[in-house]
Amino acid sequence: MTIAAHCIHIAESEIELLADSRTAVVHNPQSNMNNAVGVAPILRWVERGVRCGIGSDGMSANIGEDFRVADLLQKSVQGDPRVAWSEVATMALDGNPSIADAYFQRSLGVLRPGAAADVIVKSYRPFTPLERGNVWGHFLFGIYREPALLTLVDGEPVWRDGRHVRDLDLSAIHARSNELSVDLWRRFAG
Repeated sequence: MTIAAHCIHIAESEIELLADSRTAVVHNPQSNMNNAVGVAPILRWVERGVRCGIGSDGMSANIGEDFRVADLLQKSVQGDPRVAWSEVATMALDGNPSIADAYFQRSLGVLRPGAAADVIVKSYRPFTPLERGNVWGHFLFGIYREPALLTLVDGEPVWRDGRHVRDLDLSAIHARSNELSVDLWRRFAG
């Protein structure tokens, strides 16, 4: 499976090629904004049948933030508050699991028998009614910001009430991360 990232400045013929080849495209809105490289034409991708998802490109540890930014960015660029609502939801809720399934050869991002039981539980008390037709809006503008009460990875708890529940040496993880990032930036700078 081929995954392309960003795909900001592409011609219509290239969008058709992405769709025809079943190449997955991952939109990274915060990274694109940070690097001032333009806005990806995600509405055209979805319209043409490109399999697409939303990623963070390392800009965020909370993918919900990237979903929200993808939605707001398209509304701003298009000058229309009605656009991107369903496209971003489709990318997040259908595209991301589809891409993960194909890449990892495992059912991810869904709740069904046989799938990896990756679950985040949050406490959320909405100030407006939470109904079938507005769940996505509640997620984008409320739920994702709430702290996780419980996180399960493949059915096993890894986070509960603001603390890791697995034996992790966070000091060693941070030290190694810093070491690797220095090397990465050195290579990146050329």
